[in-house]
Amino acid sequence: MKKLLLTLVLTMIFTTGCVKTDTIITFDNKGNAVVENNFLINKELGTYEKIDTIFEDIRPVDNENIKTEKTKITEDEMIGAKYTTAVSELQQNDLKDVVRILKPQGGRLLTVEKNFFYDKYRLSGYIEGFKSEKTIDVNINDLYQSKIRVKLPCKPKSHNAQTLISDKELVWQIDYTKDNTISLEFILLNYLTIGLTTLAAVLLICLGVFIIKSKFRS
Repeated sequence: MKKLLLTLVLTMIFTTGCVKTDTIITFDNKGNAVVENNFLINKELGTYEKIDTIFEDIRPVDNENIKTEKTKITEDEMIGAKYTTAVSELQQNDLKDVVRILKPQGGRLLTVEKNFFYDKYRLSGYIEGFKSEKTIDVNINDLYQSKIRVKLPCKPKSHNAQTLISDKELVWQIDYTKDNTISLEFILLNYLTIGLTTLAAVLLICLGVFIIKSKFRS
């Protein structure tokens, strides 16, 4: 990642709006996610065919459980590629091979804690800032722009996002002059378990009332 940024900065120091990487993570209420990784470069810097080469270190990795679809995208004077990946069963399949721009704080980027009535999800990662021994008279954030957007099926329990588009949609704008941490926690209720437990409790109460009334009658 550092080598990639250094190469990009030196190559594009006199251009504007050079590189953008936007990551959108959409969670559903069944333990699945869809991840969109958008990589854009200035039209003067390359072609569609060069996108994979330029972003080889951070584009999603395919494996037997995770498959990615690639489409071409354009934005103003920029061209790029969008990699869309559906990830199921998040307890088994982590997001670290999909959200490559983020490094996990621990062994996993996303941890899922299963409980009887709810499941707790924790997203914890970081992005290293750009550090160079040489002084470059340009703001790295003007050359390399990144943001991470997360869409949830519920309100988050906690987070450190800078922007809230809504109470279920959060945005982190990456500042490459420093290290960035991404922290998010949310809880999904197991409505089926809650419903069945409630039904069982109601049936037991009704049964108890019926038995008591039967004894009084006898």
